[in-house]
Amino acid sequence: QKLAGVLGIRPTLYQKPAMLAKTLLFSTQTGVVMIAGTHDELRAIVKALGSAPFPTLYAGDRDHLLAITILPSRASRLVPLRF
Repeated sequence: QKLAGVLGIRPTLYQKPAMLAKTLLFSTQTGVVMIAGTHDELRAIVKALGSAPFPTLYAGDRDHLLAITILPSRASRLVPLRF
């Protein structure tokens, strides 16, 4: 949330990865979504979106951020980032 504040972005919090994936896939909007979460949450989101390539996420890492582009076709592209 600190990064979002610095960037002037209002974060949206989801309790379950499946709810986030459903929202992204069935939204009429396209664009890039930045996602931060725990190792397990990020893996679940990527799996639910069917994004590729599937990034290597290690349980001990705490610095993963995903940039997911939702295309008009509802396909998604994933870029794993580290900060």
